[in-house]
Amino acid sequence: MSQELLDQLREKYKRAAEKYGDKIFNIKDLESRITHLLQTRGSLDTFLKAEMEFYEKASNIAKTKEEEIKRKKESNARIEAILEKNLEKIKKYRDSFFDPSVSIEVRKMVGAISDWYKGSFPLIKYLFRGAEIWSELSVLEAELERINMQQGRPITPFLKHYVDDLKKMGSSEKESVERRLIQTCANTLYKTEDLLKKELNKMKDFQKTRVVTMSPAFDPDTRNKWEKYKESEAIIEVINGISVVIDDFRLRDLAALGFKTEENNKQ
Repeated sequence: MSQELLDQLREKYKRAAEKYGDKIFNIKDLESRITHLLQTRGSLDTFLKAEMEFYEKASNIAKTKEEEIKRKKESNARIEAILEKNLEKIKKYRDSFFDPSVSIEVRKMVGAISDWYKGSFPLIKYLFRGAEIWSELSVLEAELERINMQQGRPITPFLKHYVDDLKKMGSSEKESVERRLIQTCANTLYKTEDLLKKELNKMKDFQKTRVVTMSPAFDPDTRNKWEKYKESEAIIEVINGISVVIDDFRLRDLAALGFKTEENNKQ
């Protein structure tokens, strides 16, 4: 009878090892424990009870891991489908190509943010430097400058650090490195968009109708771009530009999540 029960236990381990791997359900370790039991003439009932408790616990852990792997694979498949579909949408953006190890989506995203920053932040400075809002905007400017990859300029230290991390990591870890960069970009864009929308709603009537008049300190291209606008129209154009980048690169949900997490951490 005891041999039959031990054989049943062996069979359970064998099936579990085939399904979940032998890291948890190690047959050799089980045989060592059975040999020790027989040599010491220990209690079979106590042994079987302990083994079955371990088996149930290990099975639950293995099932949970298996479900997590399955969910991750399904999630990755959905993400890949979205990325493939979205490649057409982001074709219009400049490829910043700051390193060949960086994915085309990230290079395009950095190019899109950099071009928006170059074209729009001078206006934001013109309108809000010295205003109460500028303390928050200047922090966001510093964040955007870390991402700013203009043609002919060397890679920024922030992006260089990202590239170095990518090259250190294995293929399975590169995804998390890329995710951190995208999260940083998403949070910065979302905060800038949110702040400008709030400021637009607070604008006084005379500000809304006042025409943008930039000093000669701004470069001619910037002046030519914005001096045809009223201030409220210019802000709307800036907000629209940042919103398109957020939406084209599917950053809105990710940004909102990061924004919410930061707010919760402050509480």
